[in-house]
Parts: sequence; structure tokens; C-alpha cells
Amino acid sequence: MKLSKNRNFILTALGKFVSDFGNIVYNFAQSFYILQFSDNNALLQGVFLAVCGIVFGVTTLLGGVLSDRYNRAKIMYICDFAKGGLFLLFAVAAALIPEKSALLVLVFVVGVITNAIAGIFSPAGTSLLPMIVEKEQLQQANSYFSLMTSSESIVGAVVAAILFQILSLPLMALGTGVVYIMSGISEVFIRYDYVKKEEKLSFNGVFSDIGSGCSYILRMKPLLALIVAVLFVNFFLSPVFANFLPFFVETEMASHPYFLKELVSPESFTSIVGILEGIGMIVMSIIMSRYSFEERNAHKRLRVSLVGLSMVLLAMAFGYHFCVRSGASLNLFLLILIVQSPIVGILIANTNIPTATAVEVITDPNMLGKVSACLDVGAQALVPLSSFLAGIVLNAFPAGTLLFICAGGFILASLYASFNKNLEGI
Repeated sequence: MKLSKNRNFILTALGKFVSDFGNIVYNFAQSFYILQFSDNNALLQGVFLAVCGIVFGVTTLLGGVLSDRYNRAKIMYICDFAKGGLFLLFAVAAALIPEKSALLVLVFVVGVITNAIAGIFSPAGTSLLPMIVEKEQLQQANSYFSLMTSSESIVGAVVAAILFQILSLPLMALGTGVVYIMSGISEVFIRYDYVKKEEKLSFNGVFSDIGSGCSYILRMKPLLALIVAVLFVNFFLSPVFANFLPFFVETEMASHPYFLKELVSPESFTSIVGILEGIGMIVMSIIMSRYSFEERNAHKRLRVSLVGLSMVLLAMAFGYHFCVRSGASLNLFLLILIVQSPIVGILIANTNIPTATAVEVITDPNMLGKVSACLDVGAQALVPLSSFLAGIVLNAFPAGTLLFICAGGFILASLYASFNKNLEGI
């Protein structure tokens, strides 16, 4: 069956599109709200990102166990309905609370809860695709998902920048809640061959299942090597976009003149960076969708992408030092970010699509939920720590210091991933 005629694939894609759109719009605004409510306190922003990351990691392990035992589609729509209801309550509460400090606490609480729900949702969504798509169509399906994600990141970045300028926090939360509920409605109609397990899940059974997933990964050396590689790659890459970029926009750009300042606000520039990155991902996703999956090809693409991203981070670090830190030309650094953004999108898609497909192909379907959860947790395990440390660095040193630290660490992580023999198995 062609993917265009696969009802379950279309419903899954639609649910993912709507849900991710809500994520993009609100997450864009979330970092700026925290900086605004805390008078640009980068450390507080780092603490928020760290706490949310820890919560997501812990609940993702639980989500992996649940997705291998229960109906994955049902888990997805329950989670989306829960997030939708939470944001509707958040909108009402935010409308009744005028104090900045109270709003800041509210944003923290909602961020923690939504990340807990997202942790349960993630393994179910990731492991559902091989259940509704033929093996030979997996890379094409992953490419379409990447294409869809990239397209909505472009639209979402534009919409988020506009809405952030014209809407209050309660209205942003209200719109996000409606979007999540719409996503849940589409996911209700997903059907696949789900076999209910007779054994009931107990408290001890959760830990037993998590242990079996970890043991499976330890036996599968390529999966273990991939987790370690992505663990350190994300540790040094995440702070550049999660910590540095919002901080740079709220401090350097907001307080200095730059080209087209009358037309493009600092927050809108962030959306432009996201749009260009999305365009790069779209281009690579279209290219990848034309080819079937080739075993042992993912590692080659991973190596090329990591080398490219290392060069991008070095260019960003030196560009900031010589253009912004020295006071030579803020505009030149902005041009560097603009040129690099589509390149970053191309390199990320060139890695994510074949790697995700390789994991789906080599993993036992009965273990896919737990493996997906372990991979997600492994990929994000050190991100909370990196966000927290990045906040400390941004508060104590010039922003360029963080870029040089991230560039140097990323190069070391890239060398490990490029020359790891076990990764040649994917």
C-alpha cells in the first residue's frame, strides 16, 4: 500500500503535525517569557530547561514501558488531550494573575507537567511508525515526517513570532491548548494490530521492563554506541540554540542597532533562523524520500554531518568573537547566522532520517518502545546539566565563551562518533 493511501499513516502524520505545531509556537514564546519575567536572568532560564529535561527523561522511561504494553495510539491521544486541558487551565490562571513573579512560577509548573506528559507520549509516537508502515517504506515515511516537521517549523516560527508580539500569555496558552485537543481527536481514529498483554503491569514490573530494555541495548552494541555518541553531541549542541540564541537576541540585538531593525524585531530574527533551518531540512528530506533505506549507510551520513556541524559551531564562535565581542559588526554576525541556518537543517536531516530508520530496522518490534525511550533518554540525559551549566557561563562570562566551549566539546564528541567501530553496524 502506498503511503498516500495508508489511512493510519495519514492520521498519525496529521496528529503529529498539529501537536508539533503547538509545541513550536509555545516553546518559542516560553524562553522569552522566562527572560522577560526574570529581567534576562540566564541562570534561571538554564535551571528551567534543566528541570524540564530531567522530568522528560524520567517519564520517557515509563513511557517506553507503557508503549510496549498498551495501545500506542491510545497513549498518544490521551497525552494530547491531557496537555490540551492543562493549557486551557493555564490560560485561565494566567489571565487572573497579574504579578510577574507569580506568572514565572506558573510557567515553570506548566513546563514541568507538560514535559512529564511529553515523556510518556514520545516513545509511543516513535515506536508506532513501524507498526503501520511496511519495512521498505520506513525511510520514505521518516523522510515525510522530517519534511512535515521542517515545513511546520517554518510556518510555526513565523506564526510564533507574530503571536508573541500581539498576544498575551493567556491567549498564547489558550491557542496551544486548542491545538493539542485537535491533535488528540485525529489520533483517536488510528488503528493497528495491537495485541493486549495478559500480564498486568505492577510497580516492580515497570523497573523490570526498563531493565530488560537496557539489557537489550547493552547486547546491541550499535545501539549502545549510538546513545553514547548522541549523548555528548547533544550536550554541546543544545546550549547553542536553547541558551545562547535567546540570550543573544534579548541582550545584544535588543540593545544595539542592526539592519532592518524597523522591520524585524529581535524575536522575529529568531524565527528567521528557524525558518532557514527548516528550509534546509525540507531540501534534504525531499532528497532522502526518493531513496530506500541502505543498511550501514547511516554511520557514513552521521560522520559527514558531524564534521559539517563542527565547522558551523567554530564559525559561529569566531564570528561572535570578532564581530560582536570586538564591536566590529553586529550585522556581519547576523549574516553568519543566516547563512549557517539552512546548512544546519541539511546536516541534521542528513543524520536523523537514516539513523531513525536504522534503529527501527534492527530493533525487535516487541522492544521498540523501550529502546526508543532509552534512546530518547540517552540523547537527552546530559542536556539538563548542559542547560544549567550554560546558564552559569552566560551569567559569569561573555556569551562567546559558551560558543567556544560548545564548539570544542562538539569536535571531541564528533571524533568519537566518527571512528567508533560499533556504529558501523547502523
